[in-house]
Amino acid sequence: MDDGSFPMHIARINMDSANMYSSPMIVHANHFRFAAGEVIGPRLVGSRMVFWVLSGSGRLDVDGTRLDIVTGQAVALPWNHSIRYTASRTDPFHVGGVHLVPHLDGETPIEWRAAHGATDPLRFAGSRADVDWPGADSPRILSRAASEEVRDLGEIAIRRYLEKPNSSVMRALAISLVAAVVTPRAEDARLLPSGVRAAQEYCVAHLDTPISTERLARIAGLSASGLVRQFKVHSGAAPQRWLREQRLNAAARLLTTSTLRVNEIAKSVGFEDPLYFSRAFAARFGVSPREYSRSRPQL
Repeated sequence: MDDGSFPMHIARINMDSANMYSSPMIVHANHFRFAAGEVIGPRLVGSRMVFWVLSGSGRLDVDGTRLDIVTGQAVALPWNHSIRYTASRTDPFHVGGVHLVPHLDGETPIEWRAAHGATDPLRFAGSRADVDWPGADSPRILSRAASEEVRDLGEIAIRRYLEKPNSSVMRALAISLVAAVVTPRAEDARLLPSGVRAAQEYCVAHLDTPISTERLARIAGLSASGLVRQFKVHSGAAPQRWLREQRLNAAARLLTTSTLRVNEIAKSVGFEDPLYFSRAFAARFGVSPREYSRSRPQL
C-alpha cells in the first residue's frame, strides 16, 4: 500500500499555450473491467490520466475529491494523483484509460508504463515532467463532447499500444488528447451547476474589484466549502485560482488590443500592485507584460 506521500522535488515545467503540446507522450493505455463492488487503491500514479467509462458506473476518489461517474463520461486526472476506484455493486464499470507524461524528453529511451507508488524509480526520472494544462490541474468530469473525443482517441491509443507502442504515434495521439482535455467548449458553461455559473458570471463582470470566496459562495447559494468543491469538479480549479486565470487572460487580451499602460491594465483586472501583476503574468505566459504587448497588431 502506498503511504500517500509525494516527493517534493518532482519536476514541473511552465509552458505557454503554443508549447504545451510540444512533447507529451502516452506511456500506457489499457481497458479494465471491474468486479461488482471491487475497490482498488488508494494508489499513487505518476502521470496525468484520461479515463472513460464504456459501461456501468462507479466512484473515483482523487486527491480528496469524489467523482461519481457513469457510462459515457470521461475524467481528466492531474499529475501525480492519488486515486481509489470503487465499482458499483449492481453495475460495475468497464473502463478505458490512458496515462500521459506531459513532457517527455526525446533522448531518454521510453519505458512504456506510468509510475505507480511513492518509491517507483520512474517517479524521480529527470526525463519526465509536468506541464501546466489550463483548467486541468484538479480532477474533473469532462463535458459530453470532450468525453466522446477522449473516448475515441483513447480507444485508438489502446489498440496501437497493445499492438506495439510507437513513439511517433503515441506522441501524436497524446497531443490530440491534451487538446481535447483543455479546449473550452460552449457546452461546458451550459453544463455547469447554476450556482457555479452564477459565481463565474459575477467574477467576469467584476474583474476589477476584490472578490472573496465567501462572497461567491453567497452568490452561488452554497457554503464556501461546497463552492470550492463544485468549482474543482466542474472547472478544474478552486474559485480563487480560476478567478486569477480569468484576470490574467483578460490582461493578455488588453495588452494586445489596447494602448493602456501596464499599470492601468493591472488595475483594470484587479491587481492593485503592478509589480505583483508583472510577476504573476510572467509566471503564466513566460514573458513580461511589456514583452507580450509587442505582439499588438497595428490598426
